[in-house]
Amino acid sequence: INLMKVSNGDYEKYEKFETEIFQPMHQKEVDAGIRGNWGLLRYILPVGSDVYASHITVDMYKDYNQLFNVGATDGPAMSKDQIRKIQEGLDSRDLKFKYMATLIRKAR
Repeated sequence: INLMKVSNGDYEKYEKFETEIFQPMHQKEVDAGIRGNWGLLRYILPVGSDVYASHITVDMYKDYNQLFNVGATDGPAMSKDQIRKIQEGLDSRDLKFKYMATLIRKAR
């Protein structure tokens, strides 16, 4: 669980990076069985100048083996343009905090 803070309320720019750059990368990992799933959420409440974060990303794995094997396999080589876009995406937000938790139960 990653808490992100987007400065200047430029949510659309940040969300565009997440959905156009990072989501396809995460989807490839899900399809390859390297990651369980991934999600992006925007805070609705609370609001105000003291709000700690504006967005949450969630990385889910089926078990600890899957979690700790992320990055163990090499992905395709990236072009300089892809690396630049990734860096722009990272620069568009501040990673405020990262939590690690175990899902106990969920309803579907």
